[in-house]
Amino acid sequence: MHGRIKGIALALTMSAAIVLPTVALSAKSTEHGYVASAMVLPTTSTEARSLGRDVDHDGDSDNRLGQAFAALASQGLDLQGSLHTAVTDGDLLMLHSLRTPSLANTKHATWQVLYAEPTETPDFSGSGSFTVATAPRSLKIPAKIKDRRVTTAAGVIPVRLTAGAGIFTLKLKEAKIFATCSRSKCTAGRVNGVLTTQQVNTELIPKLAGQFTVVVARDCPGPDHTSCAGGSEGSQIESLFDTNDDLEISAEELQTSPLAQAVLAPDLDLEKANGKPGHDGVADAMSAGFGFEAVQGRFVRP
Repeated sequence: MHGRIKGIALALTMSAAIVLPTVALSAKSTEHGYVASAMVLPTTSTEARSLGRDVDHDGDSDNRLGQAFAALASQGLDLQGSLHTAVTDGDLLMLHSLRTPSLANTKHATWQVLYAEPTETPDFSGSGSFTVATAPRSLKIPAKIKDRRVTTAAGVIPVRLTAGAGIFTLKLKEAKIFATCSRSKCTAGRVNGVLTTQQVNTELIPKLAGQFTVVVARDCPGPDHTSCAGGSEGSQIESLFDTNDDLEISAEELQTSPLAQAVLAPDLDLEKANGKPGHDGVADAMSAGFGFEAVQGRFVRP
């Protein structure tokens, strides 16, 4: 009798050993690759709010940098047009890698942001191939999917942008991705995060000032503001920020301009005075939010 019981137990154990790998295999994640066919900078306050996120959980949609871009758009600067051109020309190609066992519902997905090497006449048909650049890129960020709507955990996500002259990168902290994805595309994509005050002062403002200087040089050949082409972006930038009329926009000029002080001030209190997470009543970070639409793409990893 004991021998028979042992035989049954052995058979059950062997059966379990056979079944378990099959279950694990059925839950294996598949990579879905997407390329951003459109990237969206807010051009109105309403758009900025719609692309924002309640970072500090006070009930408001936070997107101070988006509001800044909307304010610049109201002054005649077509930053969205410059971004669109960079994407369609293949100079700025944001890639998204979604690894998941299901596109419908799961708590076990990951999302990674990468970028492609510049690609002349990029193919946004859903059949295009894109060579993945070594940098910048995010780590793989845990994500969950409910009814095809993807939400990631918070991480550091690099966002590449342009202000009309070249491309620069901002590393958003506490950043999340939101999108609704199928096998062929992702719609209503958003990237939300924050920039520390140090990042704003040492990275964002100098990079914007440098790009604005190039645009002014393009539209204002010199020797002063009277040379600016009427109604041009360079003319608008020069009138807003060039306080000494030398046709160059310094970081100090941009930082001390009334417009920048109004729209580039920090709006979030996320750290204590000692630098640890918490609140001390002093705003120490700027919220940021951008949009994207993406289509299926094939990644070529060198």
